[in-house]
Amino acid sequence: MGIVTDDNRCWWVATAMAFCVIVLTIDFFGVSVALPSIGRELGTSTSTLAWVINAFMLGLVGSLIVGGRLGDLLGRRKMLLAGLITFTASSILCGLAPSAIVLIVGRALQGAAAGFLFSNSLSIVTNAFPSDKRHIAVSFWAGVGTVGSAVGPFVGGVLTDLLSWRWFFFINIPFGVVALLLILLVVHESRDEDAPRAIDWTGCVLTIAGMVLLVLGLELSNSLGWQDVTVWITLVAAVVVLTGFVFAERKIRFPLIDFQLFTGRDFVCATQIGFLINFTLGALMLFLALYLQHVLELSPLVAGLIFLGYSVMLAVMSMLNAKVMEVLGPRRTVIIGMLLNGLSFLILFFCDTTTGIAMIVVALALGGTGQALAYTTSTAIAMASLPEQKAGAASGTIGSARIAGTAVGVAVATALFKALENSELAAQIAKAGDSMSVSQIREIHGLLAGTDDAAAALAKAAPNAAATMTTVVDQAFMAGFSAIMALAVVLSVIGTAIAFLLRPVLVNAADGTKEEVDGE
Repeated sequence: MGIVTDDNRCWWVATAMAFCVIVLTIDFFGVSVALPSIGRELGTSTSTLAWVINAFMLGLVGSLIVGGRLGDLLGRRKMLLAGLITFTASSILCGLAPSAIVLIVGRALQGAAAGFLFSNSLSIVTNAFPSDKRHIAVSFWAGVGTVGSAVGPFVGGVLTDLLSWRWFFFINIPFGVVALLLILLVVHESRDEDAPRAIDWTGCVLTIAGMVLLVLGLELSNSLGWQDVTVWITLVAAVVVLTGFVFAERKIRFPLIDFQLFTGRDFVCATQIGFLINFTLGALMLFLALYLQHVLELSPLVAGLIFLGYSVMLAVMSMLNAKVMEVLGPRRTVIIGMLLNGLSFLILFFCDTTTGIAMIVVALALGGTGQALAYTTSTAIAMASLPEQKAGAASGTIGSARIAGTAVGVAVATALFKALENSELAAQIAKAGDSMSVSQIREIHGLLAGTDDAAAALAKAAPNAAATMTTVVDQAFMAGFSAIMALAVVLSVIGTAIAFLLRPVLVNAADGTKEEVDGE
């Protein structure tokens, strides 16, 4: 008897798909720890570093729906393999990048490939299990997949500290090979036989263009300021394009997004919750990594260890989520998850330049627990509310909404951060008056940008001058950081309110049956 049988194949499929997600989560969670080192070596500012994340997210949000659609038409296994091979190849490009531009291009390619991986892996898992076991399968997929998030920051910290940030991207290669072998061995081809044989290329172009313009406008505000007309032209263009996308989709015979998906309350609420969760997550991963290394002056390795407080709880609670959901019911599970998420950001809001590591670890542990409960359960609710043949389109739509949340979250947080950081910096310089020289002010701006020249100048400065510059830089940073954490608290509260609108049981849209997870 072989290891893989008809009875256990579905679990092998779930494991193979989880390996695909491991590749993504190691990359996403680990790169945040490596960002300060990347910035120093490539000579890039905080705003440019944000594009290392944004480029990935824009590629991902642009390809998620397309990847799911192509999977429905041409075969989910084929599209999954194409995404995995492309992701591994683009990881090599990132590791070899000689400049920030090449790295950002590589990250965009990674994101585009990741869209094919994410959308097709979730739909393959959904279709491999019977309806009464689907919520368990989704929890298993998410739980095993988030093991990557648990080791990602640690791997990123170790490789950056001991070798180089470049080796962080090369680590994707062995995971990609293992995932490739598993897919070839255990995953059968599947597609939506009822799907129309056409692709909405107009919708593809409009949604990608709209998201790029939106994030670009927010990023331009960092360098040009909100008073610049270019910023507002770009943002208005984004609104026009995205509005045009919505109208076009309603008139196209075979639209990229099936708006029938949004007729169900559970699907709509779960999608909104996912967007808000990822909005706050994107802001957290970027600015907490900078806070730990720039303000608290911790090494990448120590920062990676601290992030394990978040990642380990995320992985553990994702694997236990099915049991929690059976006891509490899906609605209560999401509500508790969003409350814990908000509490974690509230704790981080009170952080300052002298905060101890223990307080940050507690906050991250609460956030990881909340993220697991709310994210995984809302995914199960959304997928259970739709018939099986809509799995590809649904997973692509859910994933796009959530990745859009991360991309927009990073962009909005960066814009808010820079605005408040600059405002606080101007106030501190005005307060110092003539006691601060022109050269010191120039070095302060360099320190905020994270340049090596400014760091070297600070090391050579007189103790009193160095202390003054460090204080100004830290206070300016904390002004922006605290505002971001406050915004995350507000969004978590909004997500909690939306969670109350969810039904207390998972309902299978194919036959209307209720799955046995009613703890409410």
